Amino acid sequence: MLVTLSGSQHGTQYQLLRNGANMAAPQMGNGSDLMWPVTQEGSYTVTAQLGSCTAPMVGTATFSNGLVSDQVEFNALKELFQSTNGANWANKTNWPVSWPASASASEMATWYGVGVENGDIQTIWLQGNNLIGTLPPGIGNLTQLRVLNMRANLVTGAIPNEWSALVNLTEFEFFHTSISGPLPGFLKNFNHLRWITIGSANLTGPVPDYGGLPALRVLGLEGNLTPGPVPSWIGTLPSLAYFSMANSKRTGTIPEWVGNLTGLISFNLSNNQLTGPIPASIGNCTWLTALDLGNNQLSGNLPAALNKLTSLTRLVLQTNQFTGTWPYLGDLVNLQHADLSATPTYDRAPIPEWVGNLRKLQYLDLNNTNRSGAITPALANLSSINELRLQYNQLTGNVPAFLTTLPALHTLFLFANQLSGELPQNWSGTPQLYYLQISGNRLTGSVPASLLALPSLRFAYFHSNDF
Repeated sequence: MLVTLSGSQHGTQYQLLRNGANMAAPQMGNGSDLMWPVTQEGSYTVTAQLGSCTAPMVGTATFSNGLVSDQVEFNALKELFQSTNGANWANKTNWPVSWPASASASEMATWYGVGVENGDIQTIWLQGNNLIGTLPPGIGNLTQLRVLNMRANLVTGAIPNEWSALVNLTEFEFFHTSISGPLPGFLKNFNHLRWITIGSANLTGPVPDYGGLPALRVLGLEGNLTPGPVPSWIGTLPSLAYFSMANSKRTGTIPEWVGNLTGLISFNLSNNQLTGPIPASIGNCTWLTALDLGNNQLSGNLPAALNKLTSLTRLVLQTNQFTGTWPYLGDLVNLQHADLSATPTYDRAPIPEWVGNLRKLQYLDLNNTNRSGAITPALANLSSINELRLQYNQLTGNVPAFLTTLPALHTLFLFANQLSGELPQNWSGTPQLYYLQISGNRLTGSVPASLLALPSLRFAYFHSNDF
């Protein structure tokens, strides 16, 4: 690249300074033009010396190997810093305290959260960094940007239309923010996008059609959106692995085409107004590790096809209107978190024996699910269980002694049942027990001293029994 000075004056000496250091002598160009070849990034200043007087020429040139000038990138970052209260960011390492006129790409690459490749800013990663303020339009000038992550910040206002120029983006991450206005329609033109997550209670309006993004792998859209069904274009995304439209006012049924998304790893439609059954086609999604359909109005029987999802580690179906008996789910041996609670419309039945197959369970919530009979001995297999919630059922019989041998047990809720008899005497096998709630039963005898002596126990409720 050449730095050119047009209209040089006879008798005046000119120098090119890079970051304050003198460069080589200029070459003569056409007429009175002077030219300096430069190959290194930096901030360049031309000085003019006439006699004993030396002064910089008006303006400073910044050279970068990138496609976007360093000055444009510098201005965009300065605007971002100033519009989001940069002085109070959680981490602002190497960002200027007092702003210079310019900075090189190599200098900006040292600023926290900024990534530079091939002379251009390609990453802004400021997740959870206490950004407070509005989103600046100038970010739209960073046309070589690949990753833009401002997740978990108090950024407000609408996503600027100027950002429609960021056509090279692969990741657009704005979950857990306070942005408002509609979801940006221009993202449908970003053919390289692999990741879109936008979530804020202040978002409004319809859901744009992002169905033409073949590389899209992560899609999360949450907010106070216009009520409507799960968009059909989602079923056309061949690479989709992680999907969430939780808290987004979705209505209607879970579509059958979900079974076509066989690469799904996580599927979340919780906290909506969905109705109808879970489609049996969900059983085709055998890569699923997380399925969350809680807090809807889903009904019908749980499909037996759920038992095909043997990679599941998290299953949340709580607070719905399901009926019938539970299908066999004993093949879900990788399950760590299972929540079927707050659905009293299930048929009355005991806790199924197959629960004992789920030996990796750490959290099991079956509260208010119309469970009856004795607490099954199969639960003794759950040696990794941290939280066991069986309250608000019709469970009968004793509190079984095996519950006092679960070494990882932290929380045990058995209240509001019909349990009777005396409590087990030896609780030393539950050294991590922190929260015990067994009130509202028909228990007799006394509270064992070994239970009260547990060093970790902080909350214990025994009232409304026959002690």
